[in-house]
Amino acid sequence: RWVFTDWPMFAFRAQLPIPPDLTVLSSKRLESGEITEAEIIRRLEQVRPEQVFTLRLKLPALEQYLEENYRVEWEWGNRRLYLLRE
Repeated sequence: RWVFTDWPMFAFRAQLPIPPDLTVLSSKRLESGEITEAEIIRRLEQVRPEQVFTLRLKLPALEQYLEENYRVEWEWGNRRLYLLRE
């Protein structure tokens, strides 16, 4: 049903839905405190996206959450595609 990514163009081009409140995830939103890693994780726990694609942002708490709840399906450099373990 859902995908989460720190590179929204990926989901847009693949025509995959992103939770609306996580659609625009930028370093500016994080640095300004408009959104925090804890809020991102809380929202991911609620929505349980089947896929997570990371590329740009380095978020240690989020990476730990993903390692615990998702499996890495594909990795190339700093790009990772996670799939929900369920």
